[in-house]
Amino acid sequence: MLPLHGKGRRFESGPAHHLMNPCPTLSDIIQHAWWMKKQGYRESTIESAISSLKSISNKTNLLDPESVKAYLANANLKESRKETLVIRLARFYKWKNIEWQPPHYKRIETLPFIPFESEVDQLISGMRCATKATYLQFLLARHVT
Repeated sequence: MLPLHGKGRRFESGPAHHLMNPCPTLSDIIQHAWWMKKQGYRESTIESAISSLKSISNKTNLLDPESVKAYLANANLKESRKETLVIRLARFYKWKNIEWQPPHYKRIETLPFIPFESEVDQLISGMRCATKATYLQFLLARHVT
């Protein structure tokens, strides 16, 4: 019989799951980051690329380009995000010497939200902090003139 642990629950703890099957591509991703650093890429570029690659590798086999393409095709992401991921994947696959025909995604340009002056007035009148309201009125006066 197993001993009681905590609040009367009986369980047997096994080894940590992340130690049993470490991600086989994690070392590739880290090596790719080092390669990017040696090639002169900026830290912010390296960090975002590595974050993207890790995210994809958590959802599909990063070393299988066809499964990655299937993931991208079905992922609920904006076209611009998919385009960015394809650029990062292309760099990774070129570095790994993996042949890959990248899918084509085009960024869809959208107009930014520009509120009506009445909406800005409502925002200013709804401010609880007088200092912030005054600052917003100042910004509005500078923009309108």
